Amino acid sequence: MKKVWEHDEDGNDVLNVYDEYRCLGPAYTIYNQTSEPHVLSPEDFEDIAWAVRFLGTDSYDETKKKVSTEYGVEKDSGLMSDTLRGFISKYSDDLEWYHGEDFGSSVSRITDNDYGHTMTFVLYDGSEDTEGCMEKVRAKYRKAGSIKRRKMKEKWSYEDPLNRIHGYAIVQDVTNKKLKEEGKKVLSISAICSTYYTDRKGIGKSLMKLIENYAESAKYTDIVLQLANEFSGMGQDEEEYSEDEEEYSEDEEEYSEDEEDYYYPDDCALSVLSGALWKKCMRTNERGVQEYNLDQEYIEESLSAYFNCETNFEEDEDVWEGTEVKERPEEPGEFDYGGFWYNKGKETQKRLMKFYEMHGFKEDDSIFFEWGCFDSVPYPTMVKEVH
Repeated sequence: MKKVWEHDEDGNDVLNVYDEYRCLGPAYTIYNQTSEPHVLSPEDFEDIAWAVRFLGTDSYDETKKKVSTEYGVEKDSGLMSDTLRGFISKYSDDLEWYHGEDFGSSVSRITDNDYGHTMTFVLYDGSEDTEGCMEKVRAKYRKAGSIKRRKMKEKWSYEDPLNRIHGYAIVQDVTNKKLKEEGKKVLSISAICSTYYTDRKGIGKSLMKLIENYAESAKYTDIVLQLANEFSGMGQDEEEYSEDEEEYSEDEEEYSEDEEDYYYPDDCALSVLSGALWKKCMRTNERGVQEYNLDQEYIEESLSAYFNCETNFEEDEDVWEGTEVKERPEEPGEFDYGGFWYNKGKETQKRLMKFYEMHGFKEDDSIFFEWGCFDSVPYPTMVKEVH
């Protein structure tokens, strides 16, 4: 079955459910701030990320059967929240005008009607009466030449709709067979970023609140993360690449008429999106050198998994097997978790680690050794229990 956001005859947003042949009716119909259940029970909607589309909210109260504004993020940063597809749906025409790529303006279904194991959320400025954050650099802009002015507008002006995005978060379900047997459902933070080119405060706090409310609403038991850095992976073998991974059958290129009417970004549009989100994680160190916490390739792979609704397991499986459980050494070696390179990498992430600790996360090496949800690179791992 598929879930598709549509408008009813009264102009209300309706999440209609389709089987192979016809529309079965609305799953939930939103009337102002109340909703009536139809067709499917709340238990069938663990992936209720759709709730963030309404009123900038990010929480669904199952008991009261309504979308709640109590946990909205606007009061922290003044920004609206949505999935990335939802954002593209709203600004598809402007995105195509500015970037000259296909962002689905001619497609009827841009918003999320299905989900894989990866979700992408954005915090964006939806106001129409502003040119962006240009006021923050107005003095420099007036003194700059034409080339520098153009570059400043590329970073700060809302002429590029992607500059409306002031922060984003990519999360992934990493629940595996072992964790499921233990009664756990685990969400991993793959990326969380507030842009350097902003005049807003509290974006990181808003993103964490959005993730926590999503995890709570979707009944996750734990949120985990890794503190990626340039040192902890020292001494690790490079991943072997096989040409077999590039093989695909022509059957994979066959799409149904239904899928052709649904937006999937092509390589060019995906490159534009990943490049824009990658530039948002730029920071300047104490020497004035620009640094990026994430690789563009990593962001592009995550976005591809999101847009294509990829899952961790194969078609003939119903749950991910997970990564290999790792043997804990009596004394950590140079390249082990807790060893020299691990600590050197951890030292570079002290500030970020304090940010997560402020939000209730704590370091726990059992996530790395025993949970089977991360690969063999010994990045510091943290966890927060979802209440």
